[in-house]
Amino acid sequence: MSVSGMALKIRESTESDTFDLAGANVATIRANVSAAFAEPFPISHMVRITFLTGGGKLCRSKYDDGAARAIAASLREHGFEEDHGASCVPECAGLYKAQHDTGKNLRTMVVFPRIMESTGDSGGADEDNAPSKPILELNSPDYMLAVAGFTTTFPRMVGSKCASWSQKRNAASSLEATNSQLKDMTEKLYSGTPLEDNEQEFFDATSTEDLERKLAYIRKEMGAQLEAGNVTFGERRILLEQVTERMQTIEANIKEATDENKPVKVKKLREALSKVRARKKTANSITPKGVTVPLRHREKIDALRMEARPLNALEASGKGRLMSLKETQAIGRRDEIMDKIEELYEASRGWFEEDDEFRKRVEESRRECDSREKAAAKRNTAKAKGKSTPATKSAGSSWATAGAPAKKYSAPSAPISLGKIGAGRATKKKPAGASGLFAAMMDSDSDSD
Repeated sequence: MSVSGMALKIRESTESDTFDLAGANVATIRANVSAAFAEPFPISHMVRITFLTGGGKLCRSKYDDGAARAIAASLREHGFEEDHGASCVPECAGLYKAQHDTGKNLRTMVVFPRIMESTGDSGGADEDNAPSKPILELNSPDYMLAVAGFTTTFPRMVGSKCASWSQKRNAASSLEATNSQLKDMTEKLYSGTPLEDNEQEFFDATSTEDLERKLAYIRKEMGAQLEAGNVTFGERRILLEQVTERMQTIEANIKEATDENKPVKVKKLREALSKVRARKKTANSITPKGVTVPLRHREKIDALRMEARPLNALEASGKGRLMSLKETQAIGRRDEIMDKIEELYEASRGWFEEDDEFRKRVEESRRECDSREKAAAKRNTAKAKGKSTPATKSAGSSWATAGAPAKKYSAPSAPISLGKIGAGRATKKKPAGASGLFAAMMDSDSDSD
């Protein structure tokens, strides 16, 4: 197969690379994507191919509105499947996913191409007999939402696992993608083509009617959360951008229908435009919040952070000198506390929660803990100053009264218990580098107050 231009550059990628589709129309995009991914890449390791397909107001006009759909359609023609949980590993070959970088305000399509398999003596027989990969990873958030019972489990699951507006939005995107896959399987059956084992298993586990009911429920919950003003600054910005884009699309469709003399269609479009404008008005009237959902395990985390403070000070004071055995053991306890805090942070993370959103929740939890600790220290100091001082003998052999001015005094902070957590349980050791998102946050405790 002969390829050229962008398609050739894509196929020549030996490392993860990004391609900007600014200025490319749908026909060009489909042609290049189809040519690039029709055959496996001539490499034996996985790479990530990222396409920039859109963005915010500053760059929206550079991209075709149908860029992402064109990529998805071309990939599906060659057997690629959408999977929001896909990552840069060989097992994800033939998958793609849409992403929205809220920090940079860019929309992308990420593709994990098929690659040349390594040759070996243990050939295709084992591969043919290997079980097929599930359509959705078992016990993943996507899978749990898709198969959960609608009447009881699903509403409770959304409330506890997808508490924020943006999490519900991402959950809705997941259900839409799953519903699209299910419709493709239905069309496959109608055409007389039998489903693969993994497809049949997934097809039997849910239905398009069930998924559409779940989508309607999540959208209703998102609307209620919006009306209550329970959204962050970033969530309101995303919502306003979506509403503005929707208004522009409807206005363009109204103009087209008017030119084509279709009054019925124009009437329906104007009704839709009125609803979108009302939604934008509601969004503009909201006073956003910094964080809408507190960390689930914040109380345990706060207690551990307070326990770690004197140990952080001990570690800082021990630099450049030989520590005693007791001090060394105390520092070891500090490492255990940091590992436990990281576990609790991860356990507090919701489904479909993006890194930026989660980082803000962690930082807000830390600020609240610091504020409470400072307030408690002030109360202790004020309480100590308010106590009467004991009577003392003056230089003239007279006795000072109990109400005499006392020497300025600042009470020390109350001692913090260094008791062990989870006594009797073995401490699970983590591999080096596991701290990831929280490494900087953990280290900064040593400088606090």
